[in-house]
Amino acid sequence: MPDAASPAGRVVLFDNGLVQRIGHHAHFAFGLARLLARDSRPFIALASQSMEPQLATDPLAPRPVFGLYLNEIIAKGDPVERVWNDHQIGSRRYAADLQRSGFEPLETDLLWMPTARAREIAGLAAWLKKRKARPRIMLGFHSLLRPIEPGTVSGLLHRMAGRALDDAIGHDRVLAYATNKPLAMLLTSAMGLPVHAAPLPHFYSELRRDEALPELPAGDGPLVGCLGMQREDKRFADLPGLLSRARALRPDLRFLVQVGVHELDPSFLSLEADPHIRLIRGYLEDRTFCALVRACDLLLLPYRAARYVSRISGPFVFGAVYGTPSIVPARTWMAERIAAGRAAGLVYDGDDPMLIETLAHGADDLTNLHGKAAKLQRMWRSWDGRALLKVALRWSAGRSLEELRRDASEA
Repeated sequence: MPDAASPAGRVVLFDNGLVQRIGHHAHFAFGLARLLARDSRPFIALASQSMEPQLATDPLAPRPVFGLYLNEIIAKGDPVERVWNDHQIGSRRYAADLQRSGFEPLETDLLWMPTARAREIAGLAAWLKKRKARPRIMLGFHSLLRPIEPGTVSGLLHRMAGRALDDAIGHDRVLAYATNKPLAMLLTSAMGLPVHAAPLPHFYSELRRDEALPELPAGDGPLVGCLGMQREDKRFADLPGLLSRARALRPDLRFLVQVGVHELDPSFLSLEADPHIRLIRGYLEDRTFCALVRACDLLLLPYRAARYVSRISGPFVFGAVYGTPSIVPARTWMAERIAAGRAAGLVYDGDDPMLIETLAHGADDLTNLHGKAAKLQRMWRSWDGRALLKVALRWSAGRSLEELRRDASEA
C-alpha cells in the first residue's frame, strides 16, 4: 500500500549503511530527522535490516529494509570479474530489497541517498523504472572505493548507473553532490551527470563553556588529538611509533588517541603506561566528540596523501568549526584548504621526521594558529547539514540551484 501523500512532500532517506546508533551514518540521519521534525516535514528512513535496536527511536525510527550492506563485497573472481559481478548481483539485491519493503514513492517525494555507490544507484534505478511516480533523487558522494578514471571498470559502472537513473526518471529529477570540488569533477566525468560541490553533511553541537569531558592526559603541555575512525589510510597502526618519537622530541606534548573497542596491538597498550597519553575507546557520541576536538590544541592527521586528494577529513572539518588547527600531509584536500587561507593548520611534505618536526613547530605557534582558526570558524559552521538541507528542499520545490552554484567555491 502506498504511504499517505503530503502537500509538503516527504523526505525519504535510503541508507543501507545505517546500522549503528553512532558513527557517520547515524550522525547525518538523526541530524536530518531532527530538523525535519522541527518543521513538521514528513520523513521516512530506510535502513539496514541489521540495524541496532537503539536506532529505532524518534525522530528517526527507520524501517529495516536493506539486506545488502553498504560496501559489502558479495562476489568472487579475479579483480575485474569481482568488481563487475559485485555490481550486477548487488544492484539486483538492492532493487529486490526495495520491492519487498512495500514502500511506494510519490511524485512529490525527495528520495535521498546520502552515501551513494554505483551499485546502489543502479538498484534504485531498476526499482524506480517499475514505479509510476517520478520522485526527485538526491545522491551524496563522500569518497570513492576504487578509481573511476576513463578505462576503469568502476568508471564504466558509474556511467552505467548514471544512465540507468536518467532512463528511469530523467536527469532533471536527479541532484548529485559531493563534499569537495575534486571529487565532484571526477564524478561528473564518470557518471555523465552534473555533480555539484555542496555543503558538508555535518551537524555541529552547541557546546557549553564548561562542557563535560572524559579524563584528559596528565600535564599542562599542548594537547594533540588523534581522533576519528581507525583505518589503514589514516595510518592508525603507525600511531604508537609516531607518538613515541614526538614525545622524545617534545616531552611536554600530550596526546588524546581514539581507538576501537576490539583487541589492541601491544604497541597501543604500551602507550597507556605514559600518563601523558590517553586512549579513548570506541565511537563517541556527537557532543563528546565535538567537545574533545575543541579541547585539543592541535589535531594530528598523518594520513596517506593519495587517499585524500578528493576526500575530506571529518576531524579536520570539526577542528575548523571548533577552532582547532590541524597538522596535515601535502597534496591533500586539507592542505589545499590551508594553502587557500580557508583553514588553520600546518602542512608537512615528507617523511615521518618531517611530520614530527612540523608538529613541534605547531606546538610553538599555537597563539598564531588559534587566532587564524577563530576567524574562520563562522564560515565552516555555516557550510553544514542545515545549508545542505536548505539546498535540497529548494531544489525539491522546483527552485533554481543558483544558490548551490554560487556557494560551491567554498567547498
